[in-house]
Amino acid sequence: MKNDTKQASEFNEAISFLNRINMIFYAILSANLEDDINLWAKALGRLYQALFNDMEDSDAVRLEARLKTILDDINKYNIDMNRSGNPEVPQDLYWALFKYETELRKVYEKAGYQTKRKDDAMSALR
Repeated sequence: MKNDTKQASEFNEAISFLNRINMIFYAILSANLEDDINLWAKALGRLYQALFNDMEDSDAVRLEARLKTILDDINKYNIDMNRSGNPEVPQDLYWALFKYETELRKVYEKAGYQTKRKDDAMSALR
């Protein structure tokens, strides 16, 4: 959860952290484009884990509960799909994933990882 008293370290893992986040965002995009809700949910779970330390306590609890609900709904969908053979993703499940992703992206932005201008990234590396 959010920790305002961060201890200084001789190692700066900012670049590797942002690379991991970038890989997660790529997995999220790929899963979304392929309508792979299982991979999409897993990637969103990894994003939740990566951003966990930057969340307020109330946000962490709320987002964890939403993720559990989404995963339960996906499990029900998988069982129903295996029985019926109908692979079509229900719109409410798709939109639940979409809204959850949007909320995590807001946490990402609020934590200060998203730069607004081109020169921000260069000054952050100095």
